[in-house]
Amino acid sequence: ATDVMDAFHSNKARNMYQRLPKSKPETAAVLDATVAPYSQTEINFRKLRDQLEADGWWERDFVHEAKLLAIWTSLVVGAGLTAQSAPPLSTLLLGLAMTNAGWLGHDYIHGVDKFSNFMRPFAAVAAGLGPTWWSDKHNKHHALTNEMGVDEDIATDPFLYPWAPDPKYDSPLRKIQHLIFYIPFSFLFALWRVDTLQVAVDSVETKRPDAKNELWFLLAHYFA
Repeated sequence: ATDVMDAFHSNKARNMYQRLPKSKPETAAVLDATVAPYSQTEINFRKLRDQLEADGWWERDFVHEAKLLAIWTSLVVGAGLTAQSAPPLSTLLLGLAMTNAGWLGHDYIHGVDKFSNFMRPFAAVAAGLGPTWWSDKHNKHHALTNEMGVDEDIATDPFLYPWAPDPKYDSPLRKIQHLIFYIPFSFLFALWRVDTLQVAVDSVETKRPDAKNELWFLLAHYFA
């Protein structure tokens, strides 16, 4: 299996697919001959990852997790308490809370341990972002990082150009995008949530795993 497949699966899953039927030696030789050999960079990365895991960097620090959730909770509570008395402050705190929720949800959805599986709905409840939509979109970003035409996280033209496009698709706004980038970025809040709901409904209709529960979590976000 590839490094990407290993990264996206838990230890339990990795042990399970080790028990799958293995290719015959002659078939494996043909497959190996069709791809480039492992580079020294790949080999060094694998050694580094194994060393970090052996040193305990993959072990969950529940005290640290509690601190992160406490920060998010304090922002939400602060936003609620100041909603009437200090609306600008409340808006700032709510914005920080949503940003915090997005990044915490990002980490939980990426996670492959039991705690992450339990906290997977957090992004839906706290930020209105569906785990299924996020996984479909963002895992592709990590599997095929910054590959033009594949990685949706860099498919931001014609509003933002991460590279110089074909002249016939260029825009005069590209020359000043470093000055106005915050304007298209601000629309992501609404765009991501619309996309999330579309994927959630489609997931229910196509009977994807846990799709109904995810939709209920999203509705709970908007109800709250």
